[in-house]
Amino acid sequence: MTEDFLHYLWRFKKFNTLSLKTTSGEPVVILQGGMVNTDAGPDFSDARISIGEQLWAGNVEIHIRSSDWDRHAHQKDKAYTNVILHVVYEHDSEIKNANGHILPTLQLKGLFDEKLYWSYERLLNNQTLIPCENHLAYTEELIKENQVERSVIERLAGKSNTINGWLRQNQGDWNATFYQWLGRGFGLKVNAEPMFMLARAVPWQVVLKNHTRLEYLEALFFGVAGMLDDPQDEYMELLARDFQFLQHKYELSVLDKHIWKYSRLRPAAFPTLRIAQLAALLHEHETLFAKFIKAGTIDQVREMLHPKVSGYWNSHYRFGVRTDTHTLGEVGKDFREVLIINVLIPFLFVYGMARDEPFYKQRAIDLLDQMGPENNKITRMYQKLGFENTSAFHSQGLIQLNSQHCKPKKCLNCAIGIDVLKKEND
Repeated sequence: MTEDFLHYLWRFKKFNTLSLKTTSGEPVVILQGGMVNTDAGPDFSDARISIGEQLWAGNVEIHIRSSDWDRHAHQKDKAYTNVILHVVYEHDSEIKNANGHILPTLQLKGLFDEKLYWSYERLLNNQTLIPCENHLAYTEELIKENQVERSVIERLAGKSNTINGWLRQNQGDWNATFYQWLGRGFGLKVNAEPMFMLARAVPWQVVLKNHTRLEYLEALFFGVAGMLDDPQDEYMELLARDFQFLQHKYELSVLDKHIWKYSRLRPAAFPTLRIAQLAALLHEHETLFAKFIKAGTIDQVREMLHPKVSGYWNSHYRFGVRTDTHTLGEVGKDFREVLIINVLIPFLFVYGMARDEPFYKQRAIDLLDQMGPENNKITRMYQKLGFENTSAFHSQGLIQLNSQHCKPKKCLNCAIGIDVLKKEND
């Protein structure tokens, strides 16, 4: 037995709901099972349940056994004091909340068709990469399309906790938060954290005060990054002198230069070039965030992300290391697409969520739909199984479907998996 399966039973009422009783014999009537809680705390919130002669409103917690309540230390957690019903597969002990009150318990064992569980087990034990792939030919296209769309929304909204946390730290300043988010994005996976540290160490207000002079922005970023301590050429010496003045003026701390990673990166992806590109972007667009949220087409967004770097970085990928390439510092087409899909569009969606403005959420989705599809082994695998992949909207949905549902076998959180179980047990 798994908790996922018990969640499924409760959520869709796939058990005999007539003449329910708690383990102590009190009648139970489920008026509203509650909303799935994806954050910390009880499994379902805002439930309305009649127990005995009392109508209760609150949360529902689900476990395989009653004793799991104590094993998870919920008896000490005030977040669980508003649980009105403990739903378990098997009742093996009496449990209490943090206030010492005995919790009513509903045992589901014997209340549902066990064949449903064995169908679920077969799905989980399937050795194919996608558990339900042998059933997809019998799944309606509308169900597949709806699940891909749900996965896109889930993927975009998945950044909300991080962005909202940064927003609180920045005292509600969306421009500063966007700057930090964008800075982190310029590092991709390898240098994401160092780039975020750099954006935090060079405050947004300092960037604003110096954005008209590209050489000052470069001095600030490279100096704080710890990359100017040993000048290799005349340009580096110039930046080092500027940084000495700026560091004293703004009381800036310097990061350890060893946090930057170069190994297994192409020169075009070296952190030196990414920092130069970020500086150029902030130099050209003082109101970058405002311009982005007003952009109506994907081409307008792409154009914003094509700044002109200082001439030095068109022929250097590290300080003192010259190359014959004369366009090295340009933000490449592929990198722009990655930034838009994984950095800018999720931020726009979360901005719409936070401000409760559906217009911006829809714009984020529209921008994804205007972009070409991603082509990788995941999207190709789903295309072979009949899934559409004609835009980045589909690609992002398929990537999320794979990582959050198919790969971890969370079939009961997926409309396709639920449809498979339904068909097998009709």
